[in-house]
Amino acid sequence: MNKFLIILSLLIGSSSLYANEEDFRDFGYDLEKRLFIKADHLLEVTDKIFLARPSLLEKWGVLNGDAEASYNGWTNTIVLKEKNLIEDQGRFRVRSYKEFQDGKTNLFGFAANSIFHEVSHADFDIFIENSSHNTAKDFLVNRIPKWFKRNYPNVNKKTATQELFGYTAGQIVQTLNMEIESIHLAHGLAYQEERCFNRNALEKIAKRLDLKTKLEFKLHGDKDLSREFLPRSIYITGEEVKTSDMPAFLTRPILSYFSLKYELPLSRAELIKRMNSSSYLDKLEKCYSFLNKKIISKDLDY
Repeated sequence: MNKFLIILSLLIGSSSLYANEEDFRDFGYDLEKRLFIKADHLLEVTDKIFLARPSLLEKWGVLNGDAEASYNGWTNTIVLKEKNLIEDQGRFRVRSYKEFQDGKTNLFGFAANSIFHEVSHADFDIFIENSSHNTAKDFLVNRIPKWFKRNYPNVNKKTATQELFGYTAGQIVQTLNMEIESIHLAHGLAYQEERCFNRNALEKIAKRLDLKTKLEFKLHGDKDLSREFLPRSIYITGEEVKTSDMPAFLTRPILSYFSLKYELPLSRAELIKRMNSSSYLDKLEKCYSFLNKKIISKDLDY
């Protein structure tokens, strides 16, 4: 190999290639624990792909400069920015929730959006396109691409379909993260900072929500979360594609696929039910320990 090809391979080639679901395991189980996205299928997908750090050109911003994560379908490789990785026993893996801590906030939700998006591209390539008994395959390989070709003839129909699938994955993470944060705030818990409101505020919330009678996350108005899982628009090479115009019968199989594979909570009522059976309830009880005649500090970490 001449010097030019050696230099080019160093610039383009991503480093530290692995193929092991263990590199995604902590991240996957934290996704399950915090957002109730079942990790089994994610780990099944990641066991069949490579994880890599950015190449020199990617580090310099020449390739995929703004992307937190990217997926190469030719090599079945997910490339993650190094800030999303941590070295562990001589190899790199995706950070866990606690390892995404940045000062007073945690960047797990932001990173999970991008990572789950790219994992879903791999899912599309490896599982959906190669499946012979998948209800979603007919829609994702045939019917939805035809809709894109008919309505957006200047856009690559296959790319648009794959991006719709990937953006849906990211939207699921964003929707659940925002909804959980909203529920926490309504109950006096600062979700991002991981602390309780001050005692005076908690006492008012406890009275308003009648938490003294039963200390749990309360439902005030149900909500169909599945309607928010689909992106309203996606961008393909700079062109906006309004996916909100797509008929429901075409998008329904996508939602069904994610719901089945990742056992998603599809409503606010189901989400709150799961929160009340999770470690989130322990944090709520810690914040409101004064209801049991215990003393609570002004900013008790939980």
